Amino acid sequence: MKKEKNFNFYFLAVDLMLTKSRSARILYEYISGRRKHNEREQ
Repeated sequence: MKKEKNFNFYFLAVDLMLTKSRSARILYEYISGRRKHNEREQ
């Protein structure tokens, strides 16, 4: 039962990664852009 639970969690994590990959990429680019902007000010 424990193995089955981990198996379901794995698929849930993969599904979450697939659905959130686009928003995560946008968030990453947003953070990277802010970091570059902060370095430019200093």
